[in-house]
Amino acid sequence: MDKTVRILEALYEGIVSAVRVNGNLTEWFETVVGVLPGCVLSPLLFNILLEVVIALTLEGNVSSIRL
Repeated sequence: MDKTVRILEALYEGIVSAVRVNGNLTEWFETVVGVLPGCVLSPLLFNILLEVVIALTLEGNVSSIRL
């Protein structure tokens, strides 16, 4: 699992974004959270997180989960 996390971190390292407002592009900034828009990893990562949350809940080890 650690290797997978390192691969995902490397994939997103150094990603920069800009926003277009009224036809003008803002300054570029580093994207530090989330996945890129339209990234096929988005639903996969969500499903993995949901599996962990459900497993923890069903085991009864937690009374609530804070995200």
